Amino acid sequence: IGKKKAYGFGMMTLKGKGCEKDTDKAISYLEKAVSLENENAKLLLAQVYLEEDDYENIPRAMKWLEESESQLACYILGKEYSSGEHIEKDIEKAIHYLSLCVDNEYAFYKLFQIYEEIQNYDLSVHYLKMSCDKKYEPALIKMAQLLIKGERIEKDIDKAINYLKTAESNNNPFAQYMLGKLFLFGREVEQDKE
Repeated sequence: IGKKKAYGFGMMTLKGKGCEKDTDKAISYLEKAVSLENENAKLLLAQVYLEEDDYENIPRAMKWLEESESQLACYILGKEYSSGEHIEKDIEKAIHYLSLCVDNEYAFYKLFQIYEEIQNYDLSVHYLKMSCDKKYEPALIKMAQLLIKGERIEKDIDKAINYLKTAESNNNPFAQYMLGKLFLFGREVEQDKE
């Protein structure tokens, strides 16, 4: 079979689309596609090796990810280097790869977390705002918390409420809870027990 079909069969078998889900068979198809130089198969197989904690193949997976120019590969590399779960933790490499993600709210939020950890608060807030701009709910809630407390940024309850309403519009229960708590106890806003 050709590289496109091998990749297609691998993806279908991995996800159980149109056939029974079978990770081992999917890996076999994807390895065939990789041997035929299918770049998408390399990216997908790298993800499978990482998800399956296949430590024997993780060095290959990391090599494929580093060779890829895709945003997804950069995000995965950044995540892996920041967690140190499968490879040695390297914050500089994590920042490098995550910074290459130009339109990824998860990468922006991960950068926020990294910069918080290393106490670079100007950059942490910068990336938190970028994640909020993409309407990523954990970022919206975190920004609201910072605005309510006046931590790292100027206290602004109205902005906090707007961030919470954006998260709440997707039925986020924690955003709903925070909004309810703000209005019920009337701290910082006019109390409204209804």
